[in-house]
Amino acid sequence: MVTSIIKKAQAKLKMALMGASRGGVKEVTIEAMPTEWESFMGTADKWVGIEMPISENSSACLYRAQKGSIFPPHKHTYSREHMTIMNKSGKMTVYSDNGIDKLSYPQSIALDPNIVHAVEFEEETIIMVVWHPMFQKGWEAVFTDKEEEKNGIRSTKV
Repeated sequence: MVTSIIKKAQAKLKMALMGASRGGVKEVTIEAMPTEWESFMGTADKWVGIEMPISENSSACLYRAQKGSIFPPHKHTYSREHMTIMNKSGKMTVYSDNGIDKLSYPQSIALDPNIVHAVEFEEETIIMVVWHPMFQKGWEAVFTDKEEEKNGIRSTKV
């Protein structure tokens, strides 16, 4: 139990540091996922949408992260997120309200809606990400403020 509490505190501290330059709560909606590999929000990381059958009510993409890349603290208000490492050399650490999870190929992690999480990529890593239920538009997230994370408070929509 004490170890679990310490890991959650370490995860919150790491997320606070990872989100330090964000400057406030910011809701981001990208109208449509790309159909060809392209830069994700101006970073060196790239992503491409995966078309899912409408009957599955899910959104999905492949995300190619560079070694040392950080995906800052954020949450998905309505969707559960499932990430799977697709390449043999892929390694990442997921920091969340639940604690710290170190993953390598072919491991996966699932996060419930409203769980603040951030990802640090130790190697070039390709992940398949599936969100359920599907986003209303291409991709939606709420990035969190460093002060909220430092105090363990989840962000709200702006």
